[in-house]
Amino acid sequence: MMIAVSGEPSGKLLLERFQEGLARKLLQPGMRTLVDMTRFIGVVDWQAMAQLREMAPWNEDKNHPPKTAYLLREGGAALLVKAVGALFPGGEHRIFTKADDATAWLET
Repeated sequence: MMIAVSGEPSGKLLLERFQEGLARKLLQPGMRTLVDMTRFIGVVDWQAMAQLREMAPWNEDKNHPPKTAYLLREGGAALLVKAVGALFPGGEHRIFTKADDATAWLET
């Protein structure tokens, strides 16, 4: 799955998109995900992130823990990714600045 975060999206929009994906059975525990934050500006709605954590059993499949690659600008939001990783424990979270490297890691 790929999530592109551009501009300053609202937490409400994030939750709506994930609810839609869950309803359509497009999101599954253990998914490999690329989060492109190279065009993200602004702040994170931490309440929405906490609600997102509660929406689904993201780490249900212990044999295949989720892998999430974050694509950031040079010197980008590394602390933000660490905080998100703490909200979603049990999976692997890694930061990249090149899409090819992120994709290669997700495919391993």
